[in-house]
Amino acid sequence: MPKDKEGTATITFRNDFCSDLSLKNMLYAVTVRSPVDRGMITSISQDDSVEGCTLITARDVPGSNLVDSTEGKIKVFCDGNVSYAGEPIGLLLGPDEETVKRAMSGLHIHYDDSPIEHYIKSSGDDSDSTELFGDNDQERLIEYGDCFTMESGKRKGIDAELAEAEVLVQNDWTYSLSPKNYRETCGSLCSFNGKKLTIYSPSQWISNLRGDLAEVLHVSPNMINVTRTKDFNRSTNSIWYNSIIACQTAVASYKLKAPVKLIYSRQEQELYIDCMKPIHFHTELGANRDGRLTAMKVEVSIDSGSTNVFIGEIMDRLAIACTSCYKANNVSIRVTTHRSNTPPLSLDMQVIDSASFFAIESAISTLAQKLNTDPENSLIFPSEIRKLNLNLQPEGTEDKDTRRSTMPFNFSLPKAEESIDILFDSSDFKNKYIFYNRESIARSKDFTTQFTASPFSPPIRGIGFAIGYEGSFYYGSKVYGTDQELTVTLEDYGDLTIHSPPLSLSIQEIWTKQASDILGIRPSRIKIDSNFDSGSEPFIPESAYANISIMTVLLKKCCESIKRKREKDPLPISVTHKLENIQKKAWDGERFRGEPFHSCSFAAATVEVELDNHSFSTIIRKIYVVISGGQILNSQAAEATIRLGIQKVLRSLTIGKKMDCDDIKISFMKSDDNPEQIGELVYQVIPSAYLQAISQALGTQQDSLPLNYDSIFQQVRKMKSTATEIAEEGGTDTAEKQPDNEQQESTVQETEEDADAGR
Repeated sequence: MPKDKEGTATITFRNDFCSDLSLKNMLYAVTVRSPVDRGMITSISQDDSVEGCTLITARDVPGSNLVDSTEGKIKVFCDGNVSYAGEPIGLLLGPDEETVKRAMSGLHIHYDDSPIEHYIKSSGDDSDSTELFGDNDQERLIEYGDCFTMESGKRKGIDAELAEAEVLVQNDWTYSLSPKNYRETCGSLCSFNGKKLTIYSPSQWISNLRGDLAEVLHVSPNMINVTRTKDFNRSTNSIWYNSIIACQTAVASYKLKAPVKLIYSRQEQELYIDCMKPIHFHTELGANRDGRLTAMKVEVSIDSGSTNVFIGEIMDRLAIACTSCYKANNVSIRVTTHRSNTPPLSLDMQVIDSASFFAIESAISTLAQKLNTDPENSLIFPSEIRKLNLNLQPEGTEDKDTRRSTMPFNFSLPKAEESIDILFDSSDFKNKYIFYNRESIARSKDFTTQFTASPFSPPIRGIGFAIGYEGSFYYGSKVYGTDQELTVTLEDYGDLTIHSPPLSLSIQEIWTKQASDILGIRPSRIKIDSNFDSGSEPFIPESAYANISIMTVLLKKCCESIKRKREKDPLPISVTHKLENIQKKAWDGERFRGEPFHSCSFAAATVEVELDNHSFSTIIRKIYVVISGGQILNSQAAEATIRLGIQKVLRSLTIGKKMDCDDIKISFMKSDDNPEQIGELVYQVIPSAYLQAISQALGTQQDSLPLNYDSIFQQVRKMKSTATEIAEEGGTDTAEKQPDNEQQESTVQETEEDADAGR
């Protein structure tokens, strides 16, 4: 641990949860929150019957109550003008938690629910209040293709291009998956001894934390010691809001000259930090009868909440993923955000893209379904459509796996076609898709085909297919875009020190093995040093250091440099390597074009479901996943990570029941390339594959996740009940009882012929 030198602050890491820490004479804090979503707080009164409690508000902030962010100023405490219900107005502190709870019940918040715009207008001010207090909507628009070029003084436009398509599918999708995590909640513990302020916090953004504290307290950063406590939460709100919580406790500790502890309850964490809001997509895909995409139109609507530090990055990442892995002759993508009087939208930084993958992969599957209901078409598998439209250059390029297209966004999709082929064969997708598709069409024609009163009728099944990539290190990030670097030191006593924030055990094992292999040093003599002097701490959030694809490359370069130097230079030898700028130039941020990620891994997955028409239960029968992510340094750890990720995704897919699957097959493509990030790939592929499997089984397209399990239950029960009534009535024509379904109009005969042909 670095020594606390005079005039120098320290940054250390402690393997304890903040909630488990305590200090002598510590005060307990509870957040006082606004009871209204907009308006003005006029006053707060306390009940004098509870003694020993103190209220801290914006008036007690010695420095600035506003801190800078990439998206503007953020309030530490509500300054009177309320942004959302539950916004922190202050902290109530007492000697123990029970006393503070009693005091909270006697706290009275007085407010005027008229928004501040009302007073500006009523005062006769001629200024434009809409400009001052508008929704501040943001938009990201991407247009590409010949339809946007000027001809005879006007543009054809994407709508005209779609209107001319031989096959057109239009869908609306809603994505609001929020995998439950029961990690440490946000919080902070702060103490002030009159000279130095010490913060215990699970913050992953130490440099931002220290900067905010110095600004709010109006002190030198050298007065602030930071001890980073244990945490693994990577949601966008957790990354930045822990700094605000630390500032709030620091203001209280600074004023009262006593240690102050504030830990969010699980309910507060879910209401104000882990805030997932529905993201809405409208997709229109135009294609020829062979399944080749001619036009794509995607419109995305996002509720960003009241204030959102990461909204720019969320918009960009969703926009990029709106093409998924595909190319089209003409592309239009519009992503819009609007502010609301709600807590900020929060997404896991590693899986921001998953919402777009869900929408586009589902749209591609509905395109395949429509093509397969056209009597003039032979059966086209969803896997074939995906291969046909992969965002790759035409055949003939020397290295097929690194080909580039002329689309706005270029990706390295390692072994994409091979991965799809392997999944297609290993999951027996062809035979299952043909059979389940035939049964689905038959059910739409006659409910009694599968839903009968017989106790021997078989269960109903469906299968879905999806592909996706995981992009590592988005070059356009305002938060993570700063140069990533890594420092490694060969000490004078022969040990090797890697200077990095704390890492997971699996990454530590990978790094240790790589360094040991290059330098010939025993693994026991390699250590991770996570302590820094002030000013030398990582500038970007520490979650960037868990990025295997970049950091293992930097570690390799550092070790190779040390290997060359130790033959002639005396010990200790310290080497630092940064991400090369030439790689970042592949992305044109101004034009929003090029290669947005340092590297990509790729995955393809199938999900097979079963609906029991007797018990009306839904189960997931099998999941197959094929992953291409470079060299797998620890196959057991990689497979365990993927399995854990799959189970987390499954348990978020439905409301009312946690889905699970015992039959999961995971395959990794062999490669000698640098290892890529693969831990979040399943979030890109499993949701859409599951939705398409359910849609095929039910015979009707589902368009949102999570699904309500009770709704599926009721739908299956209703279908069986209808079939039973029809059977009892002597086989009444179901066409008179059921609405037309455009996606189920092809004849059963043609599908059976395709199956017989062995396509």
